[in-house]
Amino acid sequence: MKPERIRIKIAERCGWSPINTGLQAHYHWKRDSKTWQGGVEFSEDLPDYPNDLNAMHEAESVVIEPWEIDRYAHELYQVLERFWTAKRWSDFSRHGVYYAFAHATAAQRAEAFLRAFGDWEEGE
Repeated sequence: MKPERIRIKIAERCGWSPINTGLQAHYHWKRDSKTWQGGVEFSEDLPDYPNDLNAMHEAESVVIEPWEIDRYAHELYQVLERFWTAKRWSDFSRHGVYYAFAHATAAQRAEAFLRAFGDWEEGE
């Protein structure tokens, strides 16, 4: 998937929605927020999920149901397994797997996040 499409798909999953400003191909974004004055948060641009670990940590906070956590962890494992193919994944100790999870990049987390919710689009 292209980075901009990843950003939009994750943002939508996190409660962001576009507001058409009337300008051609330009949107502002809003989401309901308990921490923002009036209960709505506005932004001119979306977080850069595939390149920003802080943004991905925020996105991961919406993964709260046990089945979502299990699915996300499974998908992250699958993404990391492809990355570590140069070394045999099965050779990692349990601690090595924990290390790989802890050091997953924002892009790896973003892909796993979208795959977990069925939002990943192949071939883009």
